Amino acid sequence: MKKIGRPTKYSKELLEKAFDYAENYRNYGDVIPCIGGLALVLGVHKDTIYEWAKRYPEFSDMLKILHTKQVKILINLGLVGKVNTAIVKLLLAKQGYTERQELSIENKKIVVLDA
Repeated sequence: MKKIGRPTKYSKELLEKAFDYAENYRNYGDVIPCIGGLALVLGVHKDTIYEWAKRYPEFSDMLKILHTKQVKILINLGLVGKVNTAIVKLLLAKQGYTERQELSIENKKIVVLDA
């Protein structure tokens, strides 16, 4: 069966450009590395970024590096007060981080998750 649709733009050169963005995002005008910035640099929609991450393991690895850098930068900028803490909290929540409190009642541990 013949594939229908536009051929993919994905290539080794595009992957190299993605790694370059993840490493040098400031040179592309971004304060932190982000999916939107990566999509603009690569000339694709952000949905394409996620599709490539599913299809190409090496692209998925690059995306994980980008997310890890984003988290590190957000935490550091938030700790020194250079970024609004509400924005940091919002962006970290998108990365799977949550705020939580632990309470101990009669030697039983109760975890309360705040959204």
